Amino acid sequence: MSLYLDDARIGRFRPEARRLHQGFVELFGDTPCAPELKSFLLEGIQCIDNVDADQQVQLEDWQGLQSFKAELAREIDAASAQNVVLASRSRSLMRFGMRMLFRNCRRCLTVDLCWPTYKQDLTHCAQLMGCDVINVPLRSNILDRQWDIDEVCKDIASAYVRHRCDGILLPAVDSTGILLPVTRIVEELRRVGNRPFVLVDAAQALGHVDLGSLSSIADFLVTGTHKWVGSYFPLGVGIACNPHTQPWISNCVRSMVSGADLDDGLLRFVTEIENNIDVQRPETINLGPLFTGCGAWQNTKPAKNSLPIRKRNADAIAATSESIGWVALRPNVALRTGTLLLQSLSPDIRSLPPEQLAEQFSRRGVQLTVYPQGIVRMAMPDIDFDHAQLFGITDVLKEIDRKVLLSC
Repeated sequence: MSLYLDDARIGRFRPEARRLHQGFVELFGDTPCAPELKSFLLEGIQCIDNVDADQQVQLEDWQGLQSFKAELAREIDAASAQNVVLASRSRSLMRFGMRMLFRNCRRCLTVDLCWPTYKQDLTHCAQLMGCDVINVPLRSNILDRQWDIDEVCKDIASAYVRHRCDGILLPAVDSTGILLPVTRIVEELRRVGNRPFVLVDAAQALGHVDLGSLSSIADFLVTGTHKWVGSYFPLGVGIACNPHTQPWISNCVRSMVSGADLDDGLLRFVTEIENNIDVQRPETINLGPLFTGCGAWQNTKPAKNSLPIRKRNADAIAATSESIGWVALRPNVALRTGTLLLQSLSPDIRSLPPEQLAEQFSRRGVQLTVYPQGIVRMAMPDIDFDHAQLFGITDVLKEIDRKVLLSC
C-alpha cells in the first residue's frame, strides 16, 4: 500500500502542474530573457508564434497573469484580479498584511491556533509600530471541552471588547485541521464592538474549505497553492477582499514595490510588469511557481465538492481507531475539516521521538505528519477510500501498535 496523507504540510505535485511547468521550461529554458517572455506572462500562449501542437497542449492552461488571478479571485466572491497579489512566499504577504493591520489598529487580537512563526512576526511587527497583541487560548477548549461555534464566537468577542481591540488576525483553518468560524466571529465583533481590520491566514484553507463567505468580512487574506492545491513549488497568494479597503491596499502594494520595501522578488517583478513599471532593481527570480500554481489551481476540485469526501474519509478512520489502540482528537462536528489527528493510547508509542514514529508509518507505505506524544496528522484525499485502503490504514495502525509493544 502507498498513501500520501501529508498534503497539509508538503502538497503533492499535480500532473497538470508538472505539465504546465515543463511546457514553460521547454519554451523559455534556453532563452529565459527572450523578448516574448513579458507578453507571454501577461497574455498567455496565444501571443507566441511558431509554437508546435505539443507545446500548445502543455501551455493551454496559461492564459496570462490576469486570467490566473481572476481564477483565484473567484474563490473570494467580492475580489477581482486587480486585488490579487502573487509572491514567492506566503510569509512575505503575511508580513505585508501585518503592516497594513497595524496601520489601521492599535491592539490586535489573535488566537493560539495561529501558526507560531506568524505569531512571532505579528508580535515583532506590533513592537516596531508601537502596538499590542492580545492572544486568546482556544485549542484546549475546542478539543477537550468540545466548544461549538457559539461558544468560540462568544469567547473571542468577550476578549475583544475587554481588551479594547480594533484589529484581528485569525487562521481560517489551523495546522491541525480546526475550522474557525471567521465570518461569524467578525460579525459578532461588529455587533458588540467596533469594525476591526481583519487579516486572515488561509494557508491551510485554499483547495480545502470554501472561502467565499470571507468576502464580506476579510480585509486581506493570505494563502498559497503549495499545500492542498498541489502546486508543490511555494506560491503565496494575497487577496484584498473588502471593497472599502481594496483601493488602499492596492496602492500600498505599488508604493512598497516602488520603494523596495517588499522583500520578495517575484511579487515585485509581477507588480512591475503588470503596472508597466521599469524594473529598477532587477534580481534573479524563479517564475516556475506561477505555472505550477496555475496548473494545479485549474485542476483543483471546488471545496464544496471535495470537503465532504475528505470528512467522510476522516470519519471512516476515526470510527475504527479507538478499537485498535488509537483515539481521534476531533473538535465539534461544525469545526471539522479534512484533516484528522490520531493519538496512540500506548505510553510506549507516545514516548517515541516523532521522527521514529514517522519512519514506522513510512516503512509501511503511509506518509503523514507526526507530532510528539504519539500524535499523527492525516490530510484526507478528495477521493473516497476504497475498502482495501481503509483496511490497509487500519492494519498499519494495528501493526505499529503491536510492534512497539513487542519491542518493549
